[in-house]
Amino acid sequence: METKNPNQPTRTKIVAELKDILEPLITDTDMVGLDNHRLHLISDIGLDSIGILQVILEIEKAFGIVIASHEVDMEVLAGLESLATLVENKLRETH
Repeated sequence: METKNPNQPTRTKIVAELKDILEPLITDTDMVGLDNHRLHLISDIGLDSIGILQVILEIEKAFGIVIASHEVDMEVLAGLESLATLVENKLRETH
C-alpha cells in the first residue's frame, strides 16, 4: 500500500488551485465559477494550443512540477479531475 506524503496537497486543494488557474481563461460568463469537474479545456473553454501551454506552465509553477508534452493529451484536457490526477502523479514522482 502506497503511503501518502504529508507535504503533498490534498486532491481538494489541487482541484481548487486548478480552478484558480483556469477561471481567468473562461470567456463565457455563464461558465465562470461552475463547479464542473468535466469542463473540457478545448471544447468547453475554447483553449487553443497557446492557451493549453499557458495552463500547463501555470500548473508547473503552482505545484513545482514539470509536465512533459507527451503527458498532455485529450484525456488529460477532459477536465479538472483528469488534470488533478496528472498533478497528483507528478507530485508523487517528485517526492
